[in-house]
Amino acid sequence: MTRWTPRLATAAALIMFGPLLSGTSVSAGQATQPPQPSSAEDVLPALLQEVQLLREVQSELGSVTAVRVDLARRLANLEEARRGNGGPERQREIDGALEGVKQRIETEGARAQRLRAEETDALQRLQSAESRARELNDRLDQIERQLSNPRRSR
Repeated sequence: MTRWTPRLATAAALIMFGPLLSGTSVSAGQATQPPQPSSAEDVLPALLQEVQLLREVQSELGSVTAVRVDLARRLANLEEARRGNGGPERQREIDGALEGVKQRIETEGARAQRLRAEETDALQRLQSAESRARELNDRLDQIERQLSNPRRSR
């Protein structure tokens, strides 16, 4: 993950005023346009949002996994109880409970599959946001190098 420094706080200003520092001109119309979605101000919030989403999905996936483990334990207990001696009414109760647990296991399995797909999507978006942050950081390094080694016009 990209390590952020105080330079990021000034990245927006450097990118906005970078053309002025390098000698190119910016018209008044260009300076007042709203920032693009991938602007310096949006990179850190986008990265944090993707991390938060990924954590939420992973947390929910952990909960689903715990529920599935509990259901598997219940299923094993019910199957063992079914093998035991009991009257026909007790067997029907156990069969009904078994059916309910099996349906719940199937439902939770589908939920886990959906969450794994969401996790994969969140990871891809996070990697994309990290890539944008690295690009911005690289551009900022380039601007800083240009500022520290100004060209002499004479």
